[in-house]
Amino acid sequence: MNKLQVEIGKQKHTREARRIEQILGKKRGLTHVSVSASGVIQMEWDANQTNQSDIISSVKKLGLKIVNVKSNIDLAQTQDDYEGHSALYILGENTELYFAVISGFFWVLGVVFSFSACATEYICTTLFIFGAIFGGVFTLFTASKDLLRGRFEIDFLM
Repeated sequence: MNKLQVEIGKQKHTREARRIEQILGKKRGLTHVSVSASGVIQMEWDANQTNQSDIISSVKKLGLKIVNVKSNIDLAQTQDDYEGHSALYILGENTELYFAVISGFFWVLGVVFSFSACATEYICTTLFIFGAIFGGVFTLFTASKDLLRGRFEIDFLM
């Protein structure tokens, strides 16, 4: 089964999304159609009955402006990226947010202690290092994975 995700931009009403879903659901070869109000159409289709360009032209015939298209390969790569990070999500799906909050906490402590007369320079530096580690762990893993795949993304610069 082939998958296709088409981003069309945000819909004004959920009933408009339902109407698009019903119209596309009648197309021969489409086995599953799901349209969200946020403007993402997810489709599964049978390659023996239709092809990707035919599906895209059907979407355009509805008067919809296509912003982005992702096929099986793109969607599989996105899933691989998530699965590669799944080992890092030790605190659930919000682990990255928790790490960012912990990082900010260490940075604020470092700043507060740097103005305190009772703290040494080593304590402040250690707090800043912990903040950098917690703040950069996800970026480090993403950048290293992208480099191993031969892609140069913004995470590498960070």
